[in-house]
Amino acid sequence: MPAGRILLLPATVALAYYCDEENIGLLNTVQMPAWLQWGLGLLVLDYAIYLWHRANHIFPFLWRFHNVHHIDPEMDVSTGIRFHIGEMLLSIPFRCLIILVSGVSPMMLLVYELIFEAATLFHHSNIRLPLLLERVVVEFIVTPRMHGIHHSMVERETNSNYSTVLNIWDRIH
Repeated sequence: MPAGRILLLPATVALAYYCDEENIGLLNTVQMPAWLQWGLGLLVLDYAIYLWHRANHIFPFLWRFHNVHHIDPEMDVSTGIRFHIGEMLLSIPFRCLIILVSGVSPMMLLVYELIFEAATLFHHSNIRLPLLLERVVVEFIVTPRMHGIHHSMVERETNSNYSTVLNIWDRIH
């Protein structure tokens, strides 16, 4: 996990603990089975990251920071850890808002962060999946080939494929 993203965890995890203790957020106020709560929590976090990533491409002020991630002409696993500290710091209020509204638990947040990091490193790697496997896997998650389009020098391609874990968000937008 990049050092900058580790810096985010104390603020967001502390807020998740507070929301858990004070029953703040949808998942803390609506009764549902634990499996559904976890599923919804992880989906909300993944969709929120999709929206944040998209905002980083839409708004010029945010793009100034996010562009650091896109500067490298050759995408590899190191691209997945190259983010401007300003982008990470600016994401804290957005992430905190998502935690307040959703009420995701601290454990959900930490599990999602691990999934997020693994997915980010995977789809920024230069691994080429066999085509048959690619066709199956890309139906559900972001693959290096799919995310490679996002890192294209062609603006139309760069402004697509914003998903991090599940690629459904790109399909419905």
